[in-house]
Amino acid sequence: MQKLKSDENFIFSLLDDFDPIAIFALNKLIERFSDDDAMYGTEKAPLIEAIYIRRYNDRAIWKLAIEFNIADRTLYRYRHQFIKWFHYYYDKHKKQTLSAA
Repeated sequence: MQKLKSDENFIFSLLDDFDPIAIFALNKLIERFSDDDAMYGTEKAPLIEAIYIRRYNDRAIWKLAIEFNIADRTLYRYRHQFIKWFHYYYDKHKKQTLSAA
């Protein structure tokens, strides 16, 4: 759990610094899961917004699970998935940006 939180804090710090690549990666992440939501009837894009934009309260993470009607363990698994996709988009865009410069 500690690694998960430190990974999320890293993303939060990039977003707080208005890192353009991080903002791009977050937008791609939301877009990707919005498409999944439309295809599969899930609610992951609003969950991403709750985690990375509205910034959930750490001590009340269980409330987020209840709000989205998912189990705590499922939320934990989704958070790991979001972090992996965020880093994928971040690294991909960073490479494209550096090669274009």
